[in-house]
Amino acid sequence: MQENIKSPQSSKFDYIFILKVLAIVFITNSHFKSIYSDNLSRFALGGAMGCGIFFWVSGYTLNSCNKKTFLKWISKRIIRIYPALWIFYAATGSYYSWTVFLWPHLWFLKAILCFYVLFYFYAKYFKKYYRLILLGLLFAFLVEYYFINHSCWMIDNAVNPYKIHWIYYFGFMIIGAKAREKSQLKEQKVQKTQSLLLVLLSFSLFICTYGLKFLCINMPILMNLQILFPLLLLASCSAIFKMVKTIKLKGIWGNIVKWIAGLTLEIYIVQEWIIAKLNGMLEFPIRLFVTLGVIVVTAFVLHWITQKLTNPIINYLNK
Repeated sequence: MQENIKSPQSSKFDYIFILKVLAIVFITNSHFKSIYSDNLSRFALGGAMGCGIFFWVSGYTLNSCNKKTFLKWISKRIIRIYPALWIFYAATGSYYSWTVFLWPHLWFLKAILCFYVLFYFYAKYFKKYYRLILLGLLFAFLVEYYFINHSCWMIDNAVNPYKIHWIYYFGFMIIGAKAREKSQLKEQKVQKTQSLLLVLLSFSLFICTYGLKFLCINMPILMNLQILFPLLLLASCSAIFKMVKTIKLKGIWGNIVKWIAGLTLEIYIVQEWIIAKLNGMLEFPIRLFVTLGVIVVTAFVLHWITQKLTNPIINYLNK
């Protein structure tokens, strides 16, 4: 969940930091059903939106990966993910099985590791077949949707055995890479009126995306409309991407956003374990703020330890 782009400290790329923070907020919020009070638990949503943004950003920031050898490139990705996981497993005693040391227990990390391999060869050899590959992914998605049980909501269910969401999320990654290509060719300035329209569009598409999910779950007769969910999700991510490109990070708040953006992987790794530990211990809303604080502090400590252990290797791979 943490990728670097050229000159990452430049304000030109502030929107990447903002997108990462926005994505981890969506994902964390989607896991807060037990943290919210009963009448607010319905607002624990946004996981699919957060994942969509992350995969989009990954494609956007990794578009030039073909300039390195595969071994050097994939080694850097592995070293970014696995040490943090191993330290977490060792420190908490969670998932103490040798299998998770090779294959993470979190579906997003499983997916992104697979996508890294596929994306490298796409960027190096098949980028010119961009449209054909997207059509192939669409065909694979429609075929799988046709043959699996979709009488209940499953289109973004991370625990379903079909992994149909992997198909369209990889498409998001490719579309993110294409967006980077276009931005390098022509950088467009956005006027204030356009910024306001993008905010309204982003909010409207978010409501439509999760409104569709609400309707399908509460009116089973409409369940087949869930096939439109990835399309609305893609439109929402696109609008959010264009919206945040107009924002510049300044002062202390800008530094906080950049700091949190650097912790997204660790926040994702620790959050479910912490939520389970703190569930029921305090009253809402104190429980919410304490849980958020513990997640961020724990993520920071995990990130700091991981950096100390892996920085020499990463510096070597960056040469």
